[in-house]
Amino acid sequence: MEEPNQYATMEPFHTAEACFEALKSAFEAAYKGSPASISDAGLAAFMARAGFGGAMLNVKIKLPGVDSEEFKSDLRTRMASLHDEFGSIYVETHQQVTKVLNELAQS
Repeated sequence: MEEPNQYATMEPFHTAEACFEALKSAFEAAYKGSPASISDAGLAAFMARAGFGGAMLNVKIKLPGVDSEEFKSDLRTRMASLHDEFGSIYVETHQQVTKVLNELAQS
């Protein structure tokens, strides 16, 4: 039963990782994309954040069903690292989107 529980826990973690990749694309769009599409970059960041948060909640609810303390400890470390990285890039993306929107409002 341990292997299926670990698999069921890793699937939403992989979803969180995919959301992180989506956020990185939104970050790139916010900095390198057309100012006319800045709201798209902002929306992409919001959507990535929602998916990331939901996926991480799913991991947290499944983790107690895993028996291996080593697996749980490793995954908790990976989750914390991913959460920190995600948060930093999300904040930067949001700040850039806000900056560009403010500049557009001034013109």
